[in-house]
Amino acid sequence: MNRIIISVFENEQKSAEGLQELKNLHKNGDITIYASAVLQKNSEGKVDVKQSSEQGPIGTAIGGLTGALVGIFAGPGGLAVGTAVGMYGGLFYDIDKSLFDLSFMEQATEAIETGKTAVIIDAEEEWTTPVDSKIEALNGVVYRKNRSDVEDDQLRREAKELNKEIDELKNELKESNEETKASIQKQLDTAKAKNKALKEKIDAKLAKQKEERNAKLEKLKTQMSEVQDSAKTKLEKRKEDLKENHKESKKKLEKISKKIKEYFK
Repeated sequence: MNRIIISVFENEQKSAEGLQELKNLHKNGDITIYASAVLQKNSEGKVDVKQSSEQGPIGTAIGGLTGALVGIFAGPGGLAVGTAVGMYGGLFYDIDKSLFDLSFMEQATEAIETGKTAVIIDAEEEWTTPVDSKIEALNGVVYRKNRSDVEDDQLRREAKELNKEIDELKNELKESNEETKASIQKQLDTAKAKNKALKEKIDAKLAKQKEERNAKLEKLKTQMSEVQDSAKTKLEKRKEDLKENHKESKKKLEKISKKIKEYFK
């Protein structure tokens, strides 16, 4: 299961030990770490980035989440996460919605208290015990968010609603008189423009997913070359699951994109 995992520690030294334990789990094949970052909340209540996420498609998710957390803590003191979303909307816009929701962000911001340090990883894990046992031994606390097809479903709903709106406006236009025709046509043009923008968003997500999948496959390939033979079967399954999940999401998004295109006329 691909997850975003946040481990919060009392201080920077403990977080360094925690990150090393996570790297050891990766080295043994217990988990696969795709990308990581380290944040610390300083005495002024602001977040310092102690270690930035990897660059490129494999680090996009962690980079976006890190930027969002920095943005929240940089805002006015005591600002609620929900309010911060509105104020720092630009920061949240590029975060993969499959990993982001308000409850997860609230958990993260409440957990990262002044002086504490957070290690954030984008990782694959079959079960939670390996990570939990290592982090809890260091008095750390673990928070998780599954990376799922939430955004795919959201895009499908958006497309369905827009297509329905276009159908209704087309019917209204046929039955309209001269006084209302111009107004309805304007609404129809706006709906079609939104539809085209949504298709562009889906096509961009398809390209992004492909880049991320390829980068993660490379990370798994490297990991397989470093682990003992006993762990290779487990990693091979992760690789096949990654390919299958990407295939299913790609199929779903392409279907949505094709359906939207039918409404361009």
